[in-house]
Amino acid sequence: IFDERQIPLMEVRHGKSVEMVRTTNSNHLSEYLSDPFVAGVLAYRKATGYESRFCGPLSGLDRVSGLYDMTGTGTDRVSQSRRNCMQFPGLVKQCIEAEPGGYFVYGDYSQIELRLAAYFSRAKYLLGVIREGRNMHEELCLAVYGARTPETYTQSKSSNFAKLFGAGLPRRARTLKKPLQVVRDNEIPWREWDEWVERRKHEPARTYWGYERNLDSGRDSSDDYVREKANRQIINSIIQGTAGETNQYAQVLADGNFAQLGGYVIHQEHDSVLGWVPNSIQPEEAMLALSMAMKAAAPQEIQDVIDIKAKVIYGTHWG
Repeated sequence: IFDERQIPLMEVRHGKSVEMVRTTNSNHLSEYLSDPFVAGVLAYRKATGYESRFCGPLSGLDRVSGLYDMTGTGTDRVSQSRRNCMQFPGLVKQCIEAEPGGYFVYGDYSQIELRLAAYFSRAKYLLGVIREGRNMHEELCLAVYGARTPETYTQSKSSNFAKLFGAGLPRRARTLKKPLQVVRDNEIPWREWDEWVERRKHEPARTYWGYERNLDSGRDSSDDYVREKANRQIINSIIQGTAGETNQYAQVLADGNFAQLGGYVIHQEHDSVLGWVPNSIQPEEAMLALSMAMKAAAPQEIQDVIDIKAKVIYGTHWG
């Protein structure tokens, strides 16, 4: 990879010092997918990972399931163990069939974390991006780099999400691989967002639904790293927590709607709900039942500011 294919070494920072190392780190190699050998290495690694993590362990099972943990995360989202179905990649989901006699109905909230960020902060830029259907990642890419490439677009997208979850300017500059001053001068301002984030440093980390996470020891620390991490966790807890609680409520409402159709909720993860209904029910009726539940779960006070949307599909396979 490094001698014959001439792939550059990876830059690793240790405080103020920098070390150039040989590594097969996927994030590093993925920047050089145009090289067929590198692409082959990553494809082989992905295939063998699927085989060891999913194909082998799942091949002898009639049903796939896991155990939910209601208190397994700091943000009030649900987690899963003893087979974490929440981490199944799309290719694995496509191999999972619905129980005979029925089909899956799957609903996923669209950009709910971004929409909640716009609701909490009332940032004009975020509200405009959502309402006008603009691509905020492309806008940042053009503002910072002057042109869009697959690499610069990915870095811009990562920087935007880092900012949404409380990352400061130095971290975003590292993500964009640009000098601090360049990012400061060219990054699209979210003035109301920055003001909201600053106020959160002095107020409880409380979700819309009232879950409160105590991070006082971190944000009052004299250690800059610990304090910055706590401030990021505050933002993450408010937005991720509210999204998770909304999705959990949608699961409860959907289970009631599906019960009237002879079905039930099977699974919920992140920002989505998965249900099963019998073949006797028309897909349009089943999808409407889930759509109504996911719409009703989002508080009207939030929807008065920004629409909370969910995309619903159906099929015999999950994904």
